[in-house]
Amino acid sequence: ENGTRIPARVLIEPTGTSNDDDRIAWVGATGDATLAVMPGSWRVSVSRGLEYDAFVGTAVVITDGQTTTLPVTLDHVIDTAGWISVDTHLHSELSTDSTFPGDDRRRGVAAEGVEVPVSTDHDIVVDYAPIIDEIGLGAWLAPLTGSETSSLVWGHVNAFPLTVDAARTGGG
Repeated sequence: ENGTRIPARVLIEPTGTSNDDDRIAWVGATGDATLAVMPGSWRVSVSRGLEYDAFVGTAVVITDGQTTTLPVTLDHVIDTAGWISVDTHLHSELSTDSTFPGDDRRRGVAAEGVEVPVSTDHDIVVDYAPIIDEIGLGAWLAPLTGSETSSLVWGHVNAFPLTVDAARTGGG
């Protein structure tokens, strides 16, 4: 807001070609991202959750060896003062049902405007704070430590806040 650089989500899609290189990337705390793409015409969409209008650049043409800068401003359109955005069910590569890298998971939640991510990897207590600090998103994310316990009888149960105990199986 007012020139503040913010984490965001970037979707790039080829337009009018047979190139099948759709992908999602994350803009981190710096507000900048560098993405390598094949030469061609691309649609570039940048968003940040529900609070901001999305930017869609159609027909961004890239030639071989070219670097193009795409300045993007996202307008803050929903006032959420006094509210927080929480996601109480997050998995990363530490869960048996996810291959999403941990640092990308944190970048992704920040880019979607989540402010309180709760770790709920299956059967392990994980503290997201060290990774969040390492990738520079501490100003954007205030994590809670939790776990999703898997049971054959009761299904899945999420619990938080928890404390990591490295001396115990699964961190607690």
